Amino acid sequence: MRLLFTVTFLICHQCFFGQNILAAKIAGGVSDITSNNFSNVTKTSTFFQPSGQAGFCYTYRVKNRFNFGGELLFSQIEGKERLETPATDTYGNLTGDLIIDNITKRISYLTIPLIAGISFKKINFSIGFQTSFVLANSAHEYGEFTSNGITTIWDKIGKLNIDKYDYGIRVGMGYEINKRMVVEANYYYGLNNIVSNTVTITNLKWTVQQIVLGVRYNLFVSKDRVPEK
Repeated sequence: MRLLFTVTFLICHQCFFGQNILAAKIAGGVSDITSNNFSNVTKTSTFFQPSGQAGFCYTYRVKNRFNFGGELLFSQIEGKERLETPATDTYGNLTGDLIIDNITKRISYLTIPLIAGISFKKINFSIGFQTSFVLANSAHEYGEFTSNGITTIWDKIGKLNIDKYDYGIRVGMGYEINKRMVVEANYYYGLNNIVSNTVTITNLKWTVQQIVLGVRYNLFVSKDRVPEK
């Protein structure tokens, strides 16, 4: 009980004498939904696609050096995948033709990063844990197969069979232009295999990556209060 009281007192003491910052942010960059090569015969390639996020941030700063906080963001994640599978005849023999699939994946997330950082003058370094919840998703598949001079094309739009959440590590760096504006860059690496466990393909794995560069604008900055000596 004494330990709990002491910890609570220290937290309240620091919060009272620290600095609170509420900010809005917007960022743009690229993202990728990395896919493993789950087939020995299919060549899989993934490509970065445009990505972005926007929302609000809260930061608690201690002695202009350490900072802790959280963010509430709308994040748009996209990735493109190209599958090249050698075609076979009815006897299983290779024909020399390729079945080509191009799949674009889009996921909208409500993202909540919890961040800790350290500042050196105007430069801040941060690391944290990020959790995201799916708001919407879609997939666009465009494929073609040519055999004996005849080309077959398919063009389909559907939903991704994925988990309703993602989580991973986020690292970042920011530069304080002035008291109101900060330029920052962040990199996110997802630790969750977002493929739903209802998918029957064995060993299929998708993970999310995102790199963004953006601006944070401080809407409210409390006075930096220090304890009396």
